[in-house]
Amino acid sequence: MELFKLAATTQPDATYNIILTIASQYILDNVMYVHRHISEFVRNCHNLIVNTRNIHKLIIPTTWLSRVSKSFVGRCICFYNKIPENVQNKNITLFKRIVRKRWCGKGYYNINDFLNDTTDWE
Repeated sequence: MELFKLAATTQPDATYNIILTIASQYILDNVMYVHRHISEFVRNCHNLIVNTRNIHKLIIPTTWLSRVSKSFVGRCICFYNKIPENVQNKNITLFKRIVRKRWCGKGYYNINDFLNDTTDWE
């Protein structure tokens, strides 16, 4: 009985272990892929001479086929561009913690809920 009490007290913070919805987990996996491989993606600052307000955003590959823009690469860039720049600049562990904490409170049940969400990040 004493061993069970010890194991229960060494558990990490319970607020972090909240389960994400399937759509939120899919979005998180996509965003984490982009954050890990950020050097493989092209930003607006690499193609523009003029300093614009969206210089930190990633460029979505343009094509006539909707299959490509709705594919894994097209969607993960859209998801990553929705995250504010100050969160994008964090290291991988802090980035994941911030994003996961944000999405645990929201509970997106489909991808369009996330893309149409206009609330500000705190």
